[in-house]
Parts: sequence; structure tokens; C-alpha cells
Amino acid sequence: MKKKGIITVAVIAIVALVAVFFLSKGKSGYLNVIPGDAFVLAKVDVGALLNKSEAFENPEVKKAVALFEESIDDDTKELLGSVIKNPSNSGIDFSKPIVVAMCDSVSPVVLFVAAVSNVDRLADNLELLLKEQGMSLEKENGVYCVVDALGEKVEVAFDDEKLLLVSNSVGDKGALEFMLDTESKKAVADKKFDNFWNSNEDFVLFVNANSLKNFIEKQFKGLDEYLSTVTLTANFEKGSFVIRTKQEVNAVVLEALEAVCRESSNKHLNRLPCDSWAVLNFAFNLDPILESVSAFFNVNALLQMYGIDETVVSALSTEYTFALLPFAQAMQQRYAPFMLVADIDVNTFDKIVELCRNFILLNKVDERVYSVDDLGVYLLCRDGVLMLVPEALYNESTNGEFVPSVLDNEVIAPHKNANSIIDVKALIGEVEAIDALDRKDRMALEVLRKLDLFESVTYSMLSPTEGELRVNFCNKEDNALKSLVYKIVEAYTTIGDM
Repeated sequence: MKKKGIITVAVIAIVALVAVFFLSKGKSGYLNVIPGDAFVLAKVDVGALLNKSEAFENPEVKKAVALFEESIDDDTKELLGSVIKNPSNSGIDFSKPIVVAMCDSVSPVVLFVAAVSNVDRLADNLELLLKEQGMSLEKENGVYCVVDALGEKVEVAFDDEKLLLVSNSVGDKGALEFMLDTESKKAVADKKFDNFWNSNEDFVLFVNANSLKNFIEKQFKGLDEYLSTVTLTANFEKGSFVIRTKQEVNAVVLEALEAVCRESSNKHLNRLPCDSWAVLNFAFNLDPILESVSAFFNVNALLQMYGIDETVVSALSTEYTFALLPFAQAMQQRYAPFMLVADIDVNTFDKIVELCRNFILLNKVDERVYSVDDLGVYLLCRDGVLMLVPEALYNESTNGEFVPSVLDNEVIAPHKNANSIIDVKALIGEVEAIDALDRKDRMALEVLRKLDLFESVTYSMLSPTEGELRVNFCNKEDNALKSLVYKIVEAYTTIGDM
């Protein structure tokens, strides 16, 4: 019975979405119901997403709404028509973000909070929907709550500011008690949530590790000693979808991260062939890593055993560039479909060669050029740069450089400053070329082909504690969310017809 009550409220919410962009601003106090012990917060700007997606202009969505109308009774259909005609009749204000919070209790409790624009209309609408299910509304201390046919309160409550759905009660505390609680500390008054409340992105996720530790598994005990908070934001921009992350860590961890992480210059892209479809650039300092590992076992003794001294360790603390090459071509010509480039001086290269001889067979081809038989690649050093190059491509390079290079790749080149770049269309082509997909699985093929909406995916490390993932669409001027919604609905319709 409780599930019916929640579903009923969901119907009202869905009905209100059709005109969310016309609704007036709600009262700002609707978020004061969220307890201060919340450790996961997420907010979704439904109005912004619907505006960007233009979802209700999609013919398939209109068709779905028409089918929905056929499945409901006359009174509910009349309510739906009333809301479409006059959005304020919904009583729910979706021009303000919907907030989902998980709280630190004996068992996790999830709260769904939405702003209310007109409490009387919301009450009238709910009473209409609840009546046929034998349910009703009761008002207690200015708060409405949903009561099932047995007189038990369903975890749904609202007043003139907010609508609250609670996943489950904790002891005697349910939706009504959360609404009436004015004594407990609230999340809106806690400064650690400031970044979350102040963000205006389409989607924001916030994790408080200090509270999270109270009920996660024991092996994560002590997480709060290193990680304070994690904030994730997602936003649809023109021609792209962007996810940004930021971690708040203590001074010790920040110092360690800054010691290990180095900014990569991406200066070796000219040493990668033009048809590379994925590129990874990274730079790090090896000394702090080895120092941390030494706390668990004697890594220095292991290094000395293989003749790796401090000068080699220091030289390996450098910048690396890794690339993936066309699989199908590599399989046909029998070479490894990858390349590796790194800043390594001649002396260090010679030491690496001697070290590698302990594990693999190296055949000298030229001065500081060795064939690695088991991998189908050449290990070489040119102008202070170490390279692992497929044997079949070695003769195509000039002194370790390719013309044209990946800098001439029209998909990769515009994002040359990113740490990681993936050409999505090339990836799709690779999967199809090597016949990795069962051709009889039409549904999987359809999903794969719909990915051609995306041009590339990039990741950039903005700082040791901040990063940005960007999904770039083929049409740079297009509405990214609108294009995505159309593709999803198109794929769903095509698959449904199979």
C-alpha cells in the first residue's frame, strides 16, 4: 500500500514536468528538511534539463504521453489536461531543483525533496488520485501526510514549502517527523555543503566521507582521515556534456598528491601516427610512490636485485604518452596495436635494455634499436625519447616522428591539451572491423550504431584533486541534451520494432 502512495505522488510529478519551464519560483525554505547528517546529496535541475532537451517536442514522447492518457481513468485524464493547460495547477514547483539526500542513520534513509508552489492545489490533486485507491490525506501541525486504507502513514508528506518522500522510516521517525523536526542540525546551515548549494550545474553530486565512514564496510575504516568530501557536477553545454569532480583532502594527502602528480605537456603527439584512435598522456614522480610502497615491503632490495639505482628511478619519473592503433590493421599485419613514448636519456635507456634482457629476448636491429620478438614491437631511443613502436610502422617514421601525425587527426588534434582522448567513431569502426560483435544480435548492433552521436571523449586533470570528463558531440552547434534524448528515443523505438 505504501508503494501505491509513492507511485501516486510520482504521477503528479510526471504530469507537472510537461510545463516545468513555465512554473514560478518556489519558496527558498524547502530544503530545510534535509538533516545535517546527510552524507550523499544530489540535485537535479529538472527545468533546465527539460528546456535543453526539448523532450516534449519529440514526436515519440508525444506518442508516449498519448498512450499514457489511454491507460488512466477520466478523472486523472482531466487532471492531466488541466495541468497541461495551466501548469500552476500541479502544485509542485519544478523550476527549483529536486534534491535527493542519503542520511547517516542506523540504516540508510533516502529523502526526495521538491518545492511546492501551491499547497492547496497539490492537496486537491492528491486527494483525487488517492481516493480510488482507498487512501487519503491527513493534516497534522500544518503538514499533510498520506494515509493508507488501514490508517497507516505512507512515507509521503508536504506543506506549503516542500514535498517529501522518504525511502523508509527509522524507528518512529518517518516523513511527518522529518517535516516537523526543527531541533536537529540542517544541511543548509552547514558550511561543508556550500559548494553543493552554490553550484548551478544541471546535476550535482556531493559525498561527505566523514559521515560515510559510519556505516560503510570495515575495510574502509579511516577513509575520513584522508578524504573529506567529493563533489561531482554534470552539465549539458552546446555540443558537449561535461562532468567535473573535486575532492577535498587533508594537508598530508594533498602534499602527497602534489608530490606524485605532474602536469603533462603532451609534447610527444608528433611521434604518434595519424590513425591513433586513443591517446593517454600522464606524468608522475616515482620516488614518493616507492616510498609509500616501502611501508609494506622492502622495495629497495627488489630494485637493487635488478640493478635499478636512484638515477634510474629518478629518470623514470617523467612524462609518458600511450596510444592505441587500429586493431584490424594490426591483426592483419601481425603487430601490437599500441605505442608508448617517454622522456628517457640515453644512459637510462641502456640500463633499461640490460634490465629487459633478464625477462625478454631483445635482438639489436640498429644503434639503440631493438626488436622485442614476443610483442612485435621495436624498443628504441631517439633524441632522448624512448619509444615502443610496432615493427610494421617503424619504417614509416622519420627519426621517431610520423608525418602525418596524430596532430593532423581532425578528431584528436582539437583536444591535444587533454590528458586522455578517445575518438568514438574510430572506436565504433574498430569494433565492427574485428567482428567483435555477434552480427545476429541486432539489438547490440543498433545500440553500437547510435553511439555515432558522439565524436570524442576527453579527460583533463585540472589539479591533483580536480578533473574534467567531457563528452563531445559530432555537431558542435547542436543542443547536446536534445540530441541525446532524440537518439535514446530513436534507439528504443527501433529496438521495440525488432
